[in-house]
This record gives sequence, C-alpha cells and structure tokens, in this order.
Amino acid sequence: MKNRKMQTITEFIAEESARDPEFAAEMERRAALHKPPRQRTKVPVFDKAALAGQVKELRKGAKLTQVQLAQKAGTRQEAIARLESGRVTPRLDVLAKVARAMGRSVEVRFVEQTGAPKGRPI
Repeated sequence: MKNRKMQTITEFIAEESARDPEFAAEMERRAALHKPPRQRTKVPVFDKAALAGQVKELRKGAKLTQVQLAQKAGTRQEAIARLESGRVTPRLDVLAKVARAMGRSVEVRFVEQTGAPKGRPI
C-alpha cells in the first residue's frame, strides 16, 4: 500500500481539477449552485436624519420639550426621542400625530428620481 500524504478537501479538488478538465467543470457547476443570491442594494427611501432634524427644529420652535410634544401627540417621550435621533424609520401615523400636535400636516409625494433604474421597484 502506498503511503499518501493527507490532503484537505480543498487541496484534493484543486489537484483533481488541474488533472481532469471534466472534474474541474463539474466542480465549477456545483459551486455555482451554492452561491448565495445577489443581494439587492438598499436604496434609502428618504433622508431620516433630515426628517429628524426638521422635527426637532419644529419642536424647539414651538418651545416644546419632548415630553410636552409626546403628550400633545398622544405618544411617549421615547417615541419622540427615537424620531429625533434619525436612526429609525418612523411610521406615517406617528409622523401625522406629531405634525398635528405642532399645527402641521405630513405631505407624502412621489417624485421622479434621477439615476434610478426604470421599471424597478425601490
């Protein structure tokens, strides 16, 4: 019996692929089956930081604390703090309550996006 050196599976596949083109083609075909699907790049729907800054500016302009605004909007101070942090995507109903509490309304518009691929949902 021949004394052979132990190989890792990767070494074995590389060696066999170099020696046998059919083996190499089959390994490439199988590897392609196990590749993860291409990830879609997330496109920000809107600038959360800009929205957060606007809410904070309006609140301060109305001379309200976060607690006072939360009470007027029927929510909790923590919700106002999260909204003003810019780290969360606020729900429209929360934005509407906050806007109404400051004598404002929320306007949602669909506008042409420059550079966006045509016919593909964002």
